[in-house]
Amino acid sequence: VFTVPKVSAAEINQGESLTWVVTSSAFDSNAATAATGDITGPTAFAAEVAGAGAASLAVKFTGVPGTVKA
Repeated sequence: VFTVPKVSAAEINQGESLTWVVTSSAFDSNAATAATGDITGPTAFAAEVAGAGAASLAVKFTGVPGTVKA
C-alpha cells in the first residue's frame, strides 16, 4: 500500500478503482470523466476512504495495466 496524491475535491470509497488524472498528477474517483491521457481501469484501488479536502490517499496497485484515454 502506497500513499499517493489525490484530487482534493474527489470523494473516494475504500475498494474503489481509481482514475489517474494526468493534468493534476493525482488519483481521482472512478466516477470522474477521463480526459485524454488519463489512465482508467483496475490499475489501482483505494485502500482507505478519502473525503473531499484530503490531499493524499492510500492505494494498492494491482499490477494490471490500465487503459489510456485517447
